[in-house]
Amino acid sequence: MNMLRNGLGLLADQLVGNASDAVVYNRGSTSLTLSAIRGSSSFEVTDDDDIQTTFESRDWIVRAIDFQAMFPPQKYDQIVVGDQAYEILSISNAPHYRYSDEYRTMIRIHTKRIDAS
Repeated sequence: MNMLRNGLGLLADQLVGNASDAVVYNRGSTSLTLSAIRGSSSFEVTDDDDIQTTFESRDWIVRAIDFQAMFPPQKYDQIVVGDQAYEILSISNAPHYRYSDEYRTMIRIHTKRIDAS
C-alpha cells in the first residue's frame, strides 16, 4: 500500500477532526450533513476590454469519502452553516470544485455567500 496515500488519509482525518465546521450541503430537497474546512481561493478574470477583476470565493474542503452520496458538486447547490448560506459557483471558465491532492482524498468546493432563504 502507498505510504503517501495512507499519510494523506490520516492528515485529512486530523484536519477534519480539529479544524472543521458542521455544514449542510443542499441539492433541491436532498441534504447531507458534512464536516468541512473553510478556505478561500482568488480568481483573476480579464474581460474583453482588458480590464482585470479579482474574485475571492469562500471554499469548503470536504473528505471525498464523506461526499460520495452527492458527488459531483453541482452549480447552484448550497452549503449552509448556521444562518449563513453559500451557493456553489464557478468564475469565468474555472471549475466549481477541484481535488485538493493527487489521491483525491479531499475536495475543494468554490462558493459565494448568499442571503439565506
